[in-house]
Amino acid sequence: MLRFLPGRQARHTEPAVDRLDGWKEIAAYLRRDVRTVQRWEKEEDLPIQRHLHSRLGTVYAYKPELDAWWNNRGTDLEQNRPMDRFPFWEKNKKTTIGITMGVVLALLAGLLMWMDIGSSSNPEGLSFQERDWVLIADFENRTGESVFDGVLEYALEREISNSQFVNVVPRERIEDTLRLMRKPLDTPIDRALGREICLRDGGIKALLTGRVEKLDSTYLLSVQVVDPSQGQAIATASAEAVGQKQVLSALKELSNWVRQNLGEKLALIQESERKLEKAATPSLRAVQLFTEARTLFDRGRGGHGPAEQLLRQTLEIDSEFASASIWLAWTLLNQREPFDEYINHAEEAFQLAATTSEQERYFIHGSYYWMKDEPDQAIHAFEALLGLYPDHFWATHKLATLYKETGQEKLALTYRLRLADLRPTHLRFQFAAATSLIQVDGDLMRARPYFDRARNLLTPEVIREGEAPVLNILFSPALEAWLSGDPQTVLVEIDGALQTVERLGIPNPRLTLLGSLYAGLGQRQRARRWITSGLDKADRWYHWLLAAMAHNQGDLEAMTSHLRQFLQSGNDSGSSTLFRRITSGPRMAIFLAESGFLTESETLLTQLERPPSSDPLTQLARGVLELRKGNTRESIQFIENTLKEGSNPYLSSLFLSEAWSQEGELQKAVQVLKEASEKKYLVLVPSTNSPIRWLRVRSALAKLYRETGHNEEARAIEEELRKHLAYADPDHPILRQLDRTKELASLDSER
Repeated sequence: MLRFLPGRQARHTEPAVDRLDGWKEIAAYLRRDVRTVQRWEKEEDLPIQRHLHSRLGTVYAYKPELDAWWNNRGTDLEQNRPMDRFPFWEKNKKTTIGITMGVVLALLAGLLMWMDIGSSSNPEGLSFQERDWVLIADFENRTGESVFDGVLEYALEREISNSQFVNVVPRERIEDTLRLMRKPLDTPIDRALGREICLRDGGIKALLTGRVEKLDSTYLLSVQVVDPSQGQAIATASAEAVGQKQVLSALKELSNWVRQNLGEKLALIQESERKLEKAATPSLRAVQLFTEARTLFDRGRGGHGPAEQLLRQTLEIDSEFASASIWLAWTLLNQREPFDEYINHAEEAFQLAATTSEQERYFIHGSYYWMKDEPDQAIHAFEALLGLYPDHFWATHKLATLYKETGQEKLALTYRLRLADLRPTHLRFQFAAATSLIQVDGDLMRARPYFDRARNLLTPEVIREGEAPVLNILFSPALEAWLSGDPQTVLVEIDGALQTVERLGIPNPRLTLLGSLYAGLGQRQRARRWITSGLDKADRWYHWLLAAMAHNQGDLEAMTSHLRQFLQSGNDSGSSTLFRRITSGPRMAIFLAESGFLTESETLLTQLERPPSSDPLTQLARGVLELRKGNTRESIQFIENTLKEGSNPYLSSLFLSEAWSQEGELQKAVQVLKEASEKKYLVLVPSTNSPIRWLRVRSALAKLYRETGHNEEARAIEEELRKHLAYADPDHPILRQLDRTKELASLDSER
């Protein structure tokens, strides 16, 4: 039998001898009259517990809690407000009893009114609005039964997550903050740590703490609502469960109390209860295994194997646990298991979806259609899920990917921004949001807050990891200075970032982004040193990197030389998956075509295009090969498709302009380069749009302006290029072109 027991404080599991039942026993223990003890409960937060029965409320307390309260607060009361003790009780027994009964009845009436009204305002001092976030700390397990470890908080989260009013902070978001705090990801979240996470996150409005205790065969569960800003508990509720089988039902009652206490209308809670009537409640052990599996899954690929084993155990206990089936499918998919292996579990989940909550059902449907490669159906399911639960992390994540894969970059951007807001301390999401805003919308102003948020996350520990986004963010002030045409500040920012790299001992010495920055200043020798640092000249990777750098700079002779050495070299220390993917991909096909290895380029592209590929870089490679074969019309078609995808705009524009020039369409060639050069801001997306490529676009545009008689426009660009290359090596190809142009212009004026 389940009884719901609202109260102000959570109870302890203490021997019966330490429990005081009723106001009289409590007052006697404190050597005060009942009226004083009642006033202390109201004004001084005396730890009193309450049972709610059908017709009246009774109170009780535990001696250790009273002792702790007295040591912290009672001494001051003793010194400042001396009181009569038992003589007062004896002299005023009837009056005190009357007052006590009045207080009890008033409290009971107030409680009944609270239950009947059907809505609850926020606890005093807590500003909680619709869709605000609440963090659930780990439950304190005082039963000695390990089955409750890590389960109750998840079960409570699962229940509260059915609310369309309250958002529960997902474990991934908690772990983002734990990383910043240099704490292990499996650190128990107690009340103190939970509060610190709330404050560091900045967007979490409430903290829930819980406890489970056992008296004979009855389990006592309690939950407190804590205001993170003050660290004080502002509301408490308790529930009883007779036997383990009733514990999850008790948590459902506590979930409803939390939702109403935070401001959700009772009518909405009752409506969600009706929708959940068919939802099956798995066993406690199944929930425990499922919780452990989800935690491992969220840690990344290293946890997928162990998560798979736990999910299989979960389904052995409860074969109709639909969510366990769909997450098992995801673990198998992420481990690259065969289609039949994971789709069978996805279909099982799909068939059982009607027995789950609304939220779980839509997630299962979206996942199933994703795995069936039916993107439209998957999008429909995930959109429906977000329509009901706008802050569902995984639905948001999947939609960002689906819209990108279906070429709907604008919609993908919407969900990338939402991901960044859902995980405000996740560095990669902040950087992805910033660069996507620039790449899709060209909106540097909107991107800046995400850049700033990412920079604020650059703790020494994060920087030491040396991941690409970390280095991109670390050097982003230098990129912004380059964007402003201030090469001197670029060098200052580079020096500052390098000092940080050296001080923190970033393990990866090959900073290709730094090489790109030096190349953007025209300092080719410095760029070369940083791009190839730590590599032997006999290494194929060494020659590949130099071929790529030469290609970016438009140095066809150097690129061909290094590419030939790459093809001839047998020493391959760069045998990583990344190396193999890059050197056997579309970029290699472009390099081969540019260097005159047309047969080799054709062979590689034939492999890449089987089955037909919509990859923009592969289409660009095909366009470059057709251009070098003299098939300019075919080339234009492929390269224009690449530009429509928004991929590699600088490089694609250079080749497309060349193709239009060969067709005699100089105005079209000019327009292509002009549009690309107006997107200078794309250098802040350093993966494909390097500063040196933008300089090449501007240089080619200046040359075309000269050819078409637009000398004033050409001179303006040439002055801009010289400003950017103020610290360039004297033999830089663009500087040599500018010098030749100047000489020719001087000769023309003499004539």
